[in-house]
Amino acid sequence: MTHRHITRWRADPFARGSYSFLARGAISEQRDDLAAPLPPLHFAGEATTRNYPSTVHGALLSGQRAAAEIADSSAGSIAVI
Repeated sequence: MTHRHITRWRADPFARGSYSFLARGAISEQRDDLAAPLPPLHFAGEATTRNYPSTVHGALLSGQRAAAEIADSSAGSIAVI
C-alpha cells in the first residue's frame, strides 16, 4: 500500500463524531425515503439503511446498494461526490 487516508471523525468540525438517529415520532421507514434515488443522484450512508443505521456496516451496505442502482440504471456519466 502506497497511499492511505485516515479520517478522524471526532476531530472533523462538521461531523464531530456524529451519526444518525431517529427523532421521537419518526419511523424506520423514513430511512427508505432518504435512500430513494432522485436521478441522476443516488444516496448512500448509514442514515439510509433501515437494518443497520448508525453503523459502519450500514454505510458499507448502503454504498453497495447505491452502486448497484447506478449500475442497473442507464446512467450515461457518473459523478461521485
